[in-house]
Amino acid sequence: NVDYLKKNQQLGNETRKLEFKRGGGSYLKNILKTDVGTYMSAFLNSSGGTLLIGVDDEGFVQGISLDHKAEDKVRRDIDGVMRRIEPAVLPNIYSVSFIPVQDKIQCNLKVIKITVGAVKTKMLYESPGGGVFIRRDGSIQGPLKTKDLQELCHM
Repeated sequence: NVDYLKKNQQLGNETRKLEFKRGGGSYLKNILKTDVGTYMSAFLNSSGGTLLIGVDDEGFVQGISLDHKAEDKVRRDIDGVMRRIEPAVLPNIYSVSFIPVQDKIQCNLKVIKITVGAVKTKMLYESPGGGVFIRRDGSIQGPLKTKDLQELCHM
């Protein structure tokens, strides 16, 4: 576990278990409404993983300006998205944390870290938007069609 990150620190590349989203400004609201459910269901249908919001696609820490009140709202929004994934995602399966970002110019910068564990189930998780997604190396695949799902079940 990391206590803090530094602005522009390079965290490496996206992998099967790690996804980066820049997430600043109004884009954060869109991520919370759409991307979180899609990525979390994809991770759940694969082998778990972590979404870092506040890190650009090249893996450089940018951070998002969040005070405690904004953190509480983000946490509530994420909990709301997780409740809309089917089947139910119990609170002990996922975690939300805010990693402080050190920056000489801006204070209150954070990276939002959402992690879901690997679950042992024969069911597939459906995102709040109704699609079934799976995680591939550094990307998601989906929404899956019936024949894709049948193939997945045979594997």
